[in-house]
Amino acid sequence: YHYTQRVIALHHAHRAFVYGDYLDLDPANQHVFAYTRTLTVQGTPAERFLVLLNFGRNSTDYTLPDGVKAEKLLLANIPGTTNAGGSTLHLEAWDARIYTY
Repeated sequence: YHYTQRVIALHHAHRAFVYGDYLDLDPANQHVFAYTRTLTVQGTPAERFLVLLNFGRNSTDYTLPDGVKAEKLLLANIPGTTNAGGSTLHLEAWDARIYTY
């Protein structure tokens, strides 16, 4: 319940989730759905978000493509997920995360 509330609040707080450009980072991957949403409005800082969803039953180490690096962790569905970003992330089974990038 509280996780869903936080997802909705994040959606309402950032226009990029509605109006931002969508880029699928790894369309061939059958387990990890990774994409970015980016919104640039003249006169304001760009909103850039990285969304990672592991739909697999097993944990996995996922390497982001060149030019994309997870920065600040904004939301995770697994309690205790650390804010460790970078270009390779360890995703637990059924893990869902949203970062700035």
